[in-house]
Parts: sequence; structure tokens; C-alpha cells
Amino acid sequence: MRGKSFKVRILIFAAIAAFAFLRKCSQEEVNPYTGKTQAISLSPDEEIAIGLQSAPSMAQQHGGLHPRSDYQD
Repeated sequence: MRGKSFKVRILIFAAIAAFAFLRKCSQEEVNPYTGKTQAISLSPDEEIAIGLQSAPSMAQQHGGLHPRSDYQD
């Protein structure tokens, strides 16, 4: 009986690994700026929202915004 249980566990592991691999492959896109293929799980709008949300803390972490106003929006 122990050998049968081990085979079932191996089968379940293989199914999970196959699912993860297929999911990763289905989310691959070519980055238009670098030309590299990347696995992307966020939409562009989600990425922009995360960037805008973290911008103040990143600016503080790196010493604030540049003092010259012609470099800022």
C-alpha cells in the first residue's frame, strides 16, 4: 500500500508542476522596450497604480525629489 500512496503523491506533484508551467507560459509577453520575453502577471494599469502608490516612499528613501524644477513634471 505504501508504494501506491507514493505514486499518487508523485502524480499530484506532476499535475501541479504542469499547471504552474502552463500558467507561466500563458502569461509571457515580449517587452517592447527591451525585446525580452517576460512572465507578467499584472496588467499595465495595475503596474502604474503600484508605481504611483510607492513613488512618495521611494523619493523619500532616495533623498527626495531633485531640487531643480525643470526636471519635475
